[in-house]
Amino acid sequence: MKKGSFLGKRQIVLAVLILVLGVAVYLNWRYASDSNLDLTAALSSEKNMGDAQYVGAESEPSETGISGTGGYNFEQARTDRQQSRKDSLAMLTDLMNNTKSDEETKSKAGEDAAQLARNVEIENSVETLIKAKGFPDCIAIISGDAVNVIVQKEGELEQSEMLRIQDIVTGQTDCELDNIKIDCVK
Repeated sequence: MKKGSFLGKRQIVLAVLILVLGVAVYLNWRYASDSNLDLTAALSSEKNMGDAQYVGAESEPSETGISGTGGYNFEQARTDRQQSRKDSLAMLTDLMNNTKSDEETKSKAGEDAAQLARNVEIENSVETLIKAKGFPDCIAIISGDAVNVIVQKEGELEQSEMLRIQDIVTGQTDCELDNIKIDCVK
C-alpha cells in the first residue's frame, strides 16, 4: 500500500461485504415482514411447528432453520447465513468496482465490507465460547447493533446460563445488554 493512501483493496472489499450484508438483512426483514412470519414466536413455541400440516409426511428444514418436526437446524441456519454473506460481498464488490460509483460510495462500501468481516469473526468467537460453556450447539447473528443468539438445550435456560451467554456476547462485542436476544431450542 502506498504511503498516504487511506483505503487499500482489503478495506474496500470489507466495506463491500458489509454493505451487501446490510442489504441482505434489509431484504430478509422486508420479505419476512410481508409474509407475517413471527420467527421469535416460532422459536420459543413449546409445540412442534407444522405437525398438523405434515402428519405422516417427512419434513424438510425450512429456510429459517426450523424443521417441521419442531427442532432447529443449526447447519441450515449457518448455510443460510453464509449464503447471505456471499450475496452481500458480491453486492459490495460490485459497488466498489463500478466505475459509475463515486468515491464516497466506494469508501462506504469498503467500510461496510470491513464491518462484515469483523462480524463474521465475532460471531464465530461467540459461538465457540458458548459451546465451550457446555451447550451442544448455538448460532450467533450480529445485525447492526443487535446480537441474536440461539442455543440448543433441553428445557428452559437458567438465569445463570443467560448471564454467562450475555457475558460472552458483551465481552466480544460493543453490544448493550438491551440489544442481546437469547433463544433456546431443543
